[in-house]
Amino acid sequence: MNTSLYRNLFITFAASFIVFTSTALSTAQTSRRRNTRTPPAPAAPEAAQIPDAERLAQLEALLAQPPAARLEGLRNFVAATPSDETREPSPLRTRAVEQLVSTLAAVGDELLTGGDTQAGIKHFREAVAAAPAKMSEKLFVQIVSQLPSNLFLRGEQAAAFDLARRIEAKINTDPQSLLALATFYLSVEQPDEAARLIELSLRYAETATSRVALGAARRLNLQLDASITEYKRALELDATSASARRALADLYRATGKPAEAITLYEAQLAATPDDSVSRAGFVLSLFDLNRRDDAEREMKIALEKSPEDLTLLTGAAYWYAAQTEAETARGLAERAIVREPRYTWAHIANARALIMLKRPLEAERSLRLAAQFGDFPTLSYELANALAASGFYEEAATELARMFRISPDGEISTRLANRIEASNESFIELLAPERRASIYQPAAADIVISARRLAALLAFHTALTPVTNSTNTPKKRGVQQNKPEQNKNELTAETRERILLDSADTFASGNDEMRFYRQLYVIERLVKRASDVTPAVRDRIVAIAEAATATVEIALDAPTATEAAFADELRKTRLDAIAVGTTPQLPRVPRQVISAVVRGRLEDARGRALAYSGKAEEGLPYLRRAATVLPEGTVWSRANAWHTGTALEALGNNSEALASYIKSYRAAPDPVRRAVIENLYRRLNNNSVKGLDDFINAQTARPVSSVTNN
Repeated sequence: MNTSLYRNLFITFAASFIVFTSTALSTAQTSRRRNTRTPPAPAAPEAAQIPDAERLAQLEALLAQPPAARLEGLRNFVAATPSDETREPSPLRTRAVEQLVSTLAAVGDELLTGGDTQAGIKHFREAVAAAPAKMSEKLFVQIVSQLPSNLFLRGEQAAAFDLARRIEAKINTDPQSLLALATFYLSVEQPDEAARLIELSLRYAETATSRVALGAARRLNLQLDASITEYKRALELDATSASARRALADLYRATGKPAEAITLYEAQLAATPDDSVSRAGFVLSLFDLNRRDDAEREMKIALEKSPEDLTLLTGAAYWYAAQTEAETARGLAERAIVREPRYTWAHIANARALIMLKRPLEAERSLRLAAQFGDFPTLSYELANALAASGFYEEAATELARMFRISPDGEISTRLANRIEASNESFIELLAPERRASIYQPAAADIVISARRLAALLAFHTALTPVTNSTNTPKKRGVQQNKPEQNKNELTAETRERILLDSADTFASGNDEMRFYRQLYVIERLVKRASDVTPAVRDRIVAIAEAATATVEIALDAPTATEAAFADELRKTRLDAIAVGTTPQLPRVPRQVISAVVRGRLEDARGRALAYSGKAEEGLPYLRRAATVLPEGTVWSRANAWHTGTALEALGNNSEALASYIKSYRAAPDPVRRAVIENLYRRLNNNSVKGLDDFINAQTARPVSSVTNN
């Protein structure tokens, strides 16, 4: 949603204000060439005695000045012009007031452009205050109604909404003005405020236009059935309303009624053959009806007429992605992105196609580009899917946790469009309203098993870090968040263990080439802390590890084997690159090196699980095997040496444990591990640490396996 759903309205507002300010400044520059002097302001007590012709000449002289120069004169002129509330204001006063309002708006815009934000806002507020309650349509539409959009586009959201409320107080009995102001709220995705103003306008007059606007507000709030009702009513009021007909057809398509949609699109095309939006909807409805030959023929004709039709390119790309026809989807999505790089749904369709083509790293790059222009649950989910497809499971879990939460019984919750609370057991069903309201696609380009795995990953991640997530307000992507407070209703140990094991099984299931990396991920997370390795967890780790030995070979040939194998070690480098808007290009690691690292890590994790749960004697052979496999001198071999020392110490082999500890410590000195070594050394040397430094330095750098075998 965000910038993608109502970008056209937003751009229209921006363009109209630019036209207004450009015209004002152009007029000012022309006037400046004619006259650069500001006449003295008329004296208030004598103003009523000055003939209108002379007052008109004074006003014309004022208007010949640049906006900033004429502003004070206009203020004085309006203050000095008589006003009788019992009758209509004079044409002279009306003109003077309108010129004052437009001048205040132009000067305010100049101040905002120059960086003086507060002064610019002050001038906009004065312009609204100076505007008459019964202002002309031209003044309201071209100037006053544009002021909130001007501020919003400059990032001054609070000031924009404040100004909109001030304007509403002026025009709260004028239905047309209320509708115009409602359009501002629609353009900045505030559908509740828009609906409130539209419903207020309906008290005074019901028109097809007002019903169309209310339908748009309902759609933006993802209330598709209510939106359909409004568009139907609009057509009852005006059977020729093109906007109502198109909008209703779009929603019929979104809700799985392509035949009804085609009837409306055909009616609109009969009235307006060059209506490219209706043409695109007609073609996409043919796809939804499985009339593929007809659809492709009509699409070819439509794209010959409008090669850059964003609606058709994106909708067709997403449809082909949903049919798992990756190459076709990719080609259409690329064309849509070239046409409009900021359109998030084109990137989503592109990413789906790239993942099917086994190019998930490119999918991630496309989605991160889209994330510069929007941030809503579907986009976050798609990015997590691309990360998981590459093997960046921890990053994927973090991205999911940023936007979603999951209950102990598997209910996933989020704020659709960052506003609307929703929950469902399935990611596909949960996110469907965003897709249907944005690109009117009834079917998701998703795979049920993939969606289940991502739900399992979220559950697994949540159970590993059982802290509250009391709000669904999305956190900023890529920024370290403050640790939330502990959940007052924290899971019981039994429930947490059940969720961990069930979600680990689901996430690690499958028969694809990435299964081994998912198995390794859950094993290493489950065995991270000795206190968490209960007998049930240990048995599950051993079972998953046993199954993983049969999946490792195929995993080594995965396109993203390097990324998946070294995801944890790459994470900081990646986060640093992502923070500045890039993703790092990683060199390919030789297959045999990846094999040694992941096989060694698997054996090490299995050995730790046994040792941590009181079965050190059973775990030690796996730890020793890992030492023979892991590349010497790496972070994994150092970690394995320490784990081996822990198991040896548990078995009472203190001398061997000390040698193993020292091997790990010598490669990467650490004060915490130094304390462990000192404690064991004391136990072997009558509570003395004398000679410890010499002992550490004297140890040879033999592999841990040979030390422990001795």
